[in-house]
Amino acid sequence: MKHKVLSIEEELKHTDYLFFYIEPKDTNYINRILEGYEYLGVMTTLDDQSGLTMLRTTEGTRKLAKEVLLHVGRSVRFLS
Repeated sequence: MKHKVLSIEEELKHTDYLFFYIEPKDTNYINRILEGYEYLGVMTTLDDQSGLTMLRTTEGTRKLAKEVLLHVGRSVRFLS
């Protein structure tokens, strides 16, 4: 079975995903913090030049994940 690759616009329709921009140099730092919260979400860099990033969360973890990102001490600009 083939998996369909979704565009960013299609991905934005998935309400459990968080899309945001971060400074590319902060990627590892932020990912390590998120990894410290087991089962909070899986972070994926979509564009390493612009810092566009996606965090796959669940309905139960999305709110906490957004709070963590808001208080991580780095610039985070949300798209969703």
